[in-house]
Amino acid sequence: MVKQKMLRKIRKRDGSIVPFEKAKIVNAIYRAAMDVLSSHRKADVISISIADIVIKQLSEIFNKVKIPDVESIQDIVETSLMSEGYNTIAKSYILHRQKRSEIRFAKNALDLKDDLKLPVNTMEVLKRRYLLTSFGQLSACFVLPVEDSNDGIFESLKNMARIHQSGGGTGFNFSHLRPRGSLVSTTKGSASGPVSFMSIFDKATGVIVQGGRRRGANMGILRCDHPDIVDFVEAKATKGMFENFNLSVAVTDKFIEDVKADRFFDLKNPHTGKKSGTIKASSLFDLIGRSGTGFCRRGKQEKSHPASRQDRSDKSVRRTAVTRLRELQPRFDKSLENGR
Repeated sequence: MVKQKMLRKIRKRDGSIVPFEKAKIVNAIYRAAMDVLSSHRKADVISISIADIVIKQLSEIFNKVKIPDVESIQDIVETSLMSEGYNTIAKSYILHRQKRSEIRFAKNALDLKDDLKLPVNTMEVLKRRYLLTSFGQLSACFVLPVEDSNDGIFESLKNMARIHQSGGGTGFNFSHLRPRGSLVSTTKGSASGPVSFMSIFDKATGVIVQGGRRRGANMGILRCDHPDIVDFVEAKATKGMFENFNLSVAVTDKFIEDVKADRFFDLKNPHTGKKSGTIKASSLFDLIGRSGTGFCRRGKQEKSHPASRQDRSDKSVRRTAVTRLRELQPRFDKSLENGR
């Protein structure tokens, strides 16, 4: 008795070779069976049994040297359904196959590549608005680092303008900028602080038409222990301020613990790393709630981005902050209501 060889790979329509997946055959037959029978149990039994028959035939026809293509597999599915007496299901399968063929033709005509099998209208909208602009931009959202220097700040501003002009949105973490009133050694003057520089980003956004269609949008973040955190939170509540920004406070585990314990919380100068003041954590938390400013935390993916490499050594921001924020949600909701 000759042992059947298991299929390992198939050839897609574009010529690429990918691993063979029985589940895809089962799912295609299952959809056709459900259209006819409207019974999950019957459709499940039929799809699995027909898929086994299809795989057996494929194993007999093809070997390790010859790789089956998608169309050949679908042809065998059709003949297997009909040979087993499921003519109505076979018709449903054929109609679905024809519909997919028409969609592929339409996408090719529009020069669209789609691995997610999205509807044609959806792909056309994505192409025009998000996927690819006349500038060749393939992404819609960008996180830009903001360094604590005039050169670094205005380099980010320049990059923001380019991104907005080509249809993208931008996010910034302003936590590395020294607080308002800090000494600037090169000029012997005083620093303007992150909120002041954020207003420049906001005004620039207001005059740049994004992708020729609409104004751009920004996300601004400041750490809860930054000395200018109160100015940051209150800025959003001021009418006419930061109309092109969504603002969020980056919270730490210690801040959440101090809110729960109703303790004072240390503020730290990011330039010197030294304590520069204290604030009652619960008061700051309530202020955030009343102003409508959101919370955020660092996630795993952010660690690989240049904007986050600046503060990799900070171990206080962890995932548990989200869990603890949920514990404080009732208090936050109450603060939000009071601010309305």
